Amino acid sequence: MGTRIAVPASRMGNTAERLADDSIRRIAPQGVLASLLKKLLKLERECSIEKGPFTVFGLFLREEAPNRWDLVVSADWLDRDDRSLLVYLARKMTALLASSERIMVARIAIMSPKDDFIQTVLDSVRIEHGLEQLGQGEFGQVSIERAFVITSLRRTRAKRATRKIR
Repeated sequence: MGTRIAVPASRMGNTAERLADDSIRRIAPQGVLASLLKKLLKLERECSIEKGPFTVFGLFLREEAPNRWDLVVSADWLDRDDRSLLVYLARKMTALLASSERIMVARIAIMSPKDDFIQTVLDSVRIEHGLEQLGQGEFGQVSIERAFVITSLRRTRAKRATRKIR
């Protein structure tokens, strides 16, 4: 599926603290990308507190769209047909990100937790409120060059206890 590399937030953009065995693929994000990822970590936490937990929240670089990242979000409380949720996320991003960071994000993709793409991400990494880098691979039917996943966690719904009436 590709390489998975955890990128500690303390190492983002700080090459002096890189591990000796870091290879070209494992270089911590630097510059605008590092700044963007730090702010997306904050955004994910804020939205989780305000709206509920995410199943997947991450930045994905599609092979056919170089240098244009997709913010992929998935949660039980998100409905891709509910425009108000897209507006909510876009406003939060606009308030938090600098213009140089905003232009890196091509789109916000709201996806169902049942989508093949999301299921592949869930099978690839398990993380919550952190940052893990994924290398090149196929996610569902989509070719991804690189990804930074902030949250990827299967959510189980608690079954309600039902009482039989006699």
